[in-house]
Amino acid sequence: EFCYKEIDELINAQNLEGTGQLEWLRENNYTIDPCGANCTSNSIATNGDRAFRLTIYNNNYQSFTLQADGTTYKTNADDPILTNNNMDLSDTTANKPAEMNAFLLNDTIKITPDNLGSICTISSINALNVPNTDAIVINDSGKIEFKSNYYNNVTFKIVTNDKEEYFVKINRYNTLISDSLVPGISDKIFANIYYDTTLNPENLEVRVKVVYKNGSTEIKDAVLSDKTYLPNGDKKPGTYTEDGCTNLKMSTFYISSSNVADAYFTVINKTDSTILSGSGYGLHYSVAQRKTIY
Repeated sequence: EFCYKEIDELINAQNLEGTGQLEWLRENNYTIDPCGANCTSNSIATNGDRAFRLTIYNNNYQSFTLQADGTTYKTNADDPILTNNNMDLSDTTANKPAEMNAFLLNDTIKITPDNLGSICTISSINALNVPNTDAIVINDSGKIEFKSNYYNNVTFKIVTNDKEEYFVKINRYNTLISDSLVPGISDKIFANIYYDTTLNPENLEVRVKVVYKNGSTEIKDAVLSDKTYLPNGDKKPGTYTEDGCTNLKMSTFYISSSNVADAYFTVINKTDSTILSGSGYGLHYSVAQRKTIY
């Protein structure tokens, strides 16, 4: 079954079958994007699968491409089929920006307007709430270069030639956290840490601030697993793997999830005591929401 939702006060179409769906879309000048997108007031996306996804746009849709420029590193969690670098920023505000996740060590992101929806050019891009003006460099072509890994989530304001403002938050990560990574194990929170191949897992310390359900807190070190658990469920022997990665190693660390409400992960390079990721208390994982909060 194929369902339609009213967009911009257009009429609701009846459910159609077979080729009638595409005919209806063509007659009403909709654009089909098989990569999919998030639903906004100006776009609707199907809950599609790996084979095909459908997105419908109206004329107020404002699409930008955000993509690592000169990608050096690739994690084994990247899925080119499910990854969509085109984002609708038309509904965004400083308090409610769109969000994009980008790997931390790929320190350059380029933002360009697409030819979907309203056509525009970028007049300016500014980082919000970044007091260190040397930490982020933005050039006239929309290229953003992060000079410091401390700034691991930053909101940017984009102003276009028609003086419209759009906002996007770039969440930079080198840690993927899950309490369901390993089938059959439900009493642990796992963190897959990605790091440069010049380091070894013994060089890493993963420090965790644990907030328990009774409100008490504890600082503890996560345990380095003697196996690595890939995002697709595969298990590899040893304390690190490079399987599926480009110029990266991945190690799996874990803590007990017993009575834990929240956990904040900070990754430290023990060779020089530098923080590899995790500003503030560290990368926040909410057990109740079962997700990372940037």
